[in-house]
Amino acid sequence: MLAQAIRSWSRTTSTVLAVAMTLCGGSLAPSFAQDGYGTLSGQIFVAGDVPPPAKSDVNKDKVICLADGNVINDQSLLVGANNELQGAFIMLLLKPREEIKVHPDLKAAPTDEVVLDNNKCVFVPATLAVRVGQTVKLKNSDAAGHNCNVASFNNSINVNLPPNSATDVKFEKNDKVPSVVKCDIHPWMVAYMLIRDDPYFAVTDTEGKFSIEKIPAGKWSFQFWHSRCGYMKDLQQDGKVIAGKRGEVEFEIKDGETLDLGKLMIEAKALAEKK
Repeated sequence: MLAQAIRSWSRTTSTVLAVAMTLCGGSLAPSFAQDGYGTLSGQIFVAGDVPPPAKSDVNKDKVICLADGNVINDQSLLVGANNELQGAFIMLLLKPREEIKVHPDLKAAPTDEVVLDNNKCVFVPATLAVRVGQTVKLKNSDAAGHNCNVASFNNSINVNLPPNSATDVKFEKNDKVPSVVKCDIHPWMVAYMLIRDDPYFAVTDTEGKFSIEKIPAGKWSFQFWHSRCGYMKDLQQDGKVIAGKRGEVEFEIKDGETLDLGKLMIEAKALAEKK
């Protein structure tokens, strides 16, 4: 009778443990619910007067770079007609030992190719974001030679691009923040590239808008970053600063819903060019 009771207790205990492990994602470690997926969106504006972009000092290959009256201006602060901020990065910030259940549709790196072009002696686009393992075409549409020097902490490369050429590259490691890309031949040429191993990031478009889809339901922190100020710690919503010192803001994503942040603002003085 005693042996039978012990076997019965053992079976019951095993069942309870199995259920607990299932609820905890296969381990007995605490976890949080990630049932369903939602979207985070918003639009970023600059508050105050934004000076027009400075004219770049084009001191090499002028015949090519300035052909047909081409004018090259500083690309580090691009705003729309209504002060919409272009080129701001929004990216997931995981806490230590925190994991995220990536949507099945987004687990693999995208198969579509991202192009960074050297066109009329500027980088096009000036800001871009790519996944680890995604193909990036480094292109030179000019009759002058260029190079793409990606000063990434984890993915540093420097690729020479002869006139009217292109080469494909893939990056293998995650970067926490965007990396500067330079053409060492033409020092006014600068771009910024974010390389991530997760799909939860965005770059604001010409209207200052961004959207990040298929985020697991739950509370997640996202960072806001711009080349002029780094972490956007002065980011405001409804007149109040919402970001921490590393530009981080926590949001709650709900299944099947879009969390629209509306208009976010940052003061023009926070984006002033560093002297």
